[in-house]
Amino acid sequence: MKTSKLERQLELEKLIAEVAQKFVMVQEVTDAINETLERIGLFCNAGRAYLFEFDTDHQVMNNTFEWCSDGVEPEIANQQGISSSRFPYLIQQLQQGKILDIHDVSDLGPEASAEKEFLESRDILSVLVLPLNISGELLGFIGFDNTSTLGKWSRADTTILKVASELFSNAFARMRSEQKLKETNISLANTVEELKKAQSQMVRQEQMVAIGQIAAGVAHEINNPLAFILSNHTVLKDYTSEFLATLDSCGKYSTEVLSETTAGGIKENLGKITDLLQSPKLEFIRDDISELMDSVEIGINRVRKIVDGLRYFSHTGDEGGTFSYDIVEGIENTLTVAGSRLKGKVEVNRILEADIPRINCRGSQINQVLLNIIMNAVDAFEGHEDHNPTISIRVKAEGEKIICIIEDNGCGMDEMTARRVFDPFFTKKPIGKGTGLGMSIANDLVRQNGGEIRLETNPGEGSRFSLVFPVE
Repeated sequence: MKTSKLERQLELEKLIAEVAQKFVMVQEVTDAINETLERIGLFCNAGRAYLFEFDTDHQVMNNTFEWCSDGVEPEIANQQGISSSRFPYLIQQLQQGKILDIHDVSDLGPEASAEKEFLESRDILSVLVLPLNISGELLGFIGFDNTSTLGKWSRADTTILKVASELFSNAFARMRSEQKLKETNISLANTVEELKKAQSQMVRQEQMVAIGQIAAGVAHEINNPLAFILSNHTVLKDYTSEFLATLDSCGKYSTEVLSETTAGGIKENLGKITDLLQSPKLEFIRDDISELMDSVEIGINRVRKIVDGLRYFSHTGDEGGTFSYDIVEGIENTLTVAGSRLKGKVEVNRILEADIPRINCRGSQINQVLLNIIMNAVDAFEGHEDHNPTISIRVKAEGEKIICIIEDNGCGMDEMTARRVFDPFFTKKPIGKGTGLGMSIANDLVRQNGGEIRLETNPGEGSRFSLVFPVE
């Protein structure tokens, strides 16, 4: 039974609605394209429906989608990497946005000789082709062909092909956007990862810079007790020699006592032993040796404290996560490490409450923050040493928070400096004196460990940094 024009029009409208809905609902665009080619191919009684895409410079085209009716051999595998220059007539028509409605391939003129030869070699009798455009750019083309009969493509066929062209163009635009978004996300993820690595390296480098700045001072701090120990060791060595000589003499006289047969001889040798044991020099050694041992012990403990402070300050055992951190102990060890920069130059006042709760954080990072702030305060005193430079450090518990306040009576900061003090690479130090990363890293580390850092400052009135952390 022959389909009426009205029925065909209704079928066309239904097909357009279903195809359009398919592209709205489907998640995988390629599935929608394949199904649409089949639906339209059947509607238009085509032998083959296909889609070609150009590469980015339009030099090569590839058959990327294809549907074939029963009995028609697929051509998609044979139509890859085709040079666009082979078909100048086709490309010209597409670039002008024209529809190629070729009722009979054999009627093509000499201007389309290459296209005619190509189509006839594949037994194609008729062709209907429309361009695919995205934002005015020629992306490729969609077409139908017939190998069994000459095609008389109706207005409905052209209409549905135009709809398909628009849908495919939108689909490809969507695919491009999704691909670009995916690539952007991957690039951003890679950038974030690289930034994390760079930040970790900068933290390490800044820590090494800080340690490098105080290494000479720490070496001096260690050398002082070591020199004292070595000096006392020399004295102890002399005392020991004196004791041993005395013991040898006592032993000699004791032997003579035992071998003596007269009372006078025994008395004489016992007197010599008594004189040796009661000599002023030996009495002095007895009194002094105890003080020397105490001094050596003090020196050894001082060296141990400095070494422990360095080890605690640069502790790496918490790099994989957080651990329970005693901020009071962290302050003491940081001050030990910074001792050479402070001693004789800056007075440090500690106001530390008893039984301060511990913090769940990466302790080595908080030590880095404390050192950066203290070193910045020391630097702020340069040129202002005439008014008793003082750093006050106070730790207190307020509710569910631990607050560490580091305050100096230095030169303070103006509004612009205070606003930018946490910006990366911002510094007011002379070239070669600072990287401009210390306070930026300090701010980042405090936030990464769940805290916040606050600044209060005024020119000529010093600065106050408050580190606020939640209780463990």
